[in-house]
Amino acid sequence: MSSLSGATVKLALSGDSVILRGALRGKQAPAERTLSLAFISAPRLGSAKKESVDEAFSLESREYLRRRAAGKAVRFSVAYTTASGREFGHLYLGPDLVRDNAALMIVREGWARVSDAARGKLSRSDTTDEDRMMIEDLVDGEQYARDGRRGMWDEAAKAGRPRLVAFEGDAAEFLAAHKGRELRGTVEMVRDAASLRVMLHLPQAHQMVTVALAGVRAPQVAEPFGAEARFNVELRLLQQDVKVRLEAPAHGAPGSFVGTVAHPAGNIAEWLVSSGFARVQDWSAAHASDPQRLRTLEREARAKRLRLWQAESADAPASSAVFEATVVRVVSGDTLVVADASGADREFQLASVRQPRAADPATAGYAELAREALRRFCIGKPVSVAVDYHKPAAEGFRARDCATVRVRGEDAAARLVRAGLLGVLRHRADDDHRSSNYDELADAEAQAVAAKAGMHSGKPVAPAKLADASESAARARSFLPHWQRSGRVPCVVEHVAGGARFRLLVAKDAAKLTFVLGGIRCPRAPRANDGDGEPWGAEALAYSQRHALQRNVEFEIEGVDKAGAFIGSL
Repeated sequence: MSSLSGATVKLALSGDSVILRGALRGKQAPAERTLSLAFISAPRLGSAKKESVDEAFSLESREYLRRRAAGKAVRFSVAYTTASGREFGHLYLGPDLVRDNAALMIVREGWARVSDAARGKLSRSDTTDEDRMMIEDLVDGEQYARDGRRGMWDEAAKAGRPRLVAFEGDAAEFLAAHKGRELRGTVEMVRDAASLRVMLHLPQAHQMVTVALAGVRAPQVAEPFGAEARFNVELRLLQQDVKVRLEAPAHGAPGSFVGTVAHPAGNIAEWLVSSGFARVQDWSAAHASDPQRLRTLEREARAKRLRLWQAESADAPASSAVFEATVVRVVSGDTLVVADASGADREFQLASVRQPRAADPATAGYAELAREALRRFCIGKPVSVAVDYHKPAAEGFRARDCATVRVRGEDAAARLVRAGLLGVLRHRADDDHRSSNYDELADAEAQAVAAKAGMHSGKPVAPAKLADASESAARARSFLPHWQRSGRVPCVVEHVAGGARFRLLVAKDAAKLTFVLGGIRCPRAPRANDGDGEPWGAEALAYSQRHALQRNVEFEIEGVDKAGAFIGSL
C-alpha cells in the first residue's frame, strides 16, 4: 500500500466522494483536494446548476458518510488518477485499515455498491494483489448488505423525503409556519461568515434555505478578515448538525431568512463578535437570541482591538454619562428640556429616534401626537438621563446632545416607538453614535410595524384645529358662559408669557385661550426682542414656567378683560 497522508474532511460531496483539507500553515489557506473512494459507486446527488434530480437513496448515502467523516481527522492514500485529473483512493476514519476503511463501511451498510470496473479488475492479470484483496473484501461486504437487506438493498425501503435545493414556495407562508421554532438543520455551505446555506430537515422535505445570522455583520470574503472569518466558520459548522430559528425575511433570493444558528458548542454569532470577526448589526439585532450579550462581546473585542477593531483607538469608548434630573419642558416628540441637580436647564434629543415630519401632511398629525405622548409621560417627573453622544451642527441644524431618558426605568423613546409615534434611525455599521438602548428601540419598532400602530397604519392624521377663544373680546364673551357654568375646566398650560399670564389649551372644547391670574399683578417680564422688563419680572416668569408649563391644570373664570383675556384662578 502506498504511504498514508493525514487530512481533515471538509465536505462529504456524496456517499463516495469527499473534499479533504490539509494542515493550516501560517495565515495561508490550507490546500484542498477532492478524493473519490476507489472501487465503489454510490447513488448520485443531483446538481442544482444542471437541474438534475437526486438518485434514490443518494442523500441517505451522503448522510452516512457525512455523519462519520465531516470535520474529522482522517488518513488517505491516492490509488490512481484519471486523465481528467480526478483522484481515486482509500479513506480511513480510524487506525484500523480494515474496520475503519470508509469504502468498506459504506458498502456493508448498503449505501454503495462495488463498481463494475472494480469487478472487472478481478479477472484481469495486471491487478495487484493488494487491489484484488481490497475488491474481494468489498464484494463480500456488498453481499453481506444484500443478504441482510441493508440500506438500498431493502426491497421494502422507500427513498426518504425529497431534497429541495431551490426554494419555490411562498417565503412569507414558510416563515409564518416555522418562525421562532427550533428546526434541525445541516450547514451545507458557508457563503461568508454571517451567511450560511442550511438544509432544514422538515417532516415533508429537506429544504435548503439561506440564513443570515441575526445581529451580526461579517466582512465579505474579499474584504479584510473576510476569508479568515469564513474559514473559521467552516471549521466549526460546515456539514455539522445545528439548531436553526428563523425570525424574519432577509434581503436576497427567495428562501433567505434572518435567524440564529446554534451548535452544541455554542452560538456562532456570539463567537464571531467576541473574536472580532463581526460587528453587531443594528437592524437585525432585535432578532438575535441575546442582543445585549452581543453588544457586551463587541465592546470587549473592541477594547482588545481584535481583528476588525485593530485600527481603532486604543482607548475604549467612553460609557454614557448618567445623571438624575426633572423634565421641565417638552419641545417636540423627540426633544425635551430637563433641570439637573444644580437647577440648570439642559436640552436633549432622544438618541437614535426621529419624530414624524411636521411639514408632511401625511405625518403632521402624528408629530403632534408624539409631542403630547411624551409630555404626558414625563413632564414634571424625575428621570434618569444617559448621555449617549453629541450631534454636531450640520445642514442648518444646530448641535445637540442625544440621550436615553428613562422614567421609572422605562425608556421614553422606546415607549413612543412602540406606539408608532417615533421612527428609529438606521446607523452605519461603523457609527458608534447611537442609543445605549438601541436594541430595545429596534425591537419596539418591529412590534409597531407588525401591529400597524401609529404612523405605520398608513392612515394620515390631521393636525388638531383649535379655536382661539381670546381672538377678541367679543369672541371671549361667547365662550364665557359655558366655561363659567363648567366650574373647574381641565386644560394644559401651553405657554407662560409672564408670572401671571398664560396660554391654555382646552382639548375637550378644541380651544385655546389667554389666561391672567385674578387679584394680583406680576412685574412685566422682559421680552425676547427688547430685553426690557420690570424688576423681578424675569424671576416671576421663571417661577411660573417651572411650576406650570405644560402641566395638566384646571382653571375657574371670573371674567374677561377688554383684550379678550380670561381672568380667574389656575
